[in-house]
Amino acid sequence: MSGITRSDLAPNELSEPDRVLVEEDDRVDNLRQLRTLKDAGYNGYVSMEPFNPGVQRSKDLAAQLRASFARVRASLG
Repeated sequence: MSGITRSDLAPNELSEPDRVLVEEDDRVDNLRQLRTLKDAGYNGYVSMEPFNPGVQRSKDLAAQLRASFARVRASLG
């Protein structure tokens, strides 16, 4: 999963580097999609795939990942 928070581009203008961690303002609504999977009985792994180079090189990446996973866990209950 990866979130998209850019609001200045249309969906057909987005590219892989626009994929960041799952944030509150995620345009692709990962949290709803994960809840739907869980409610349907999915109990497997989900990978975090932020392709944005700025995210990948962040000096604070560990804290950002923890916050993103905490957001996902809180959403799933």
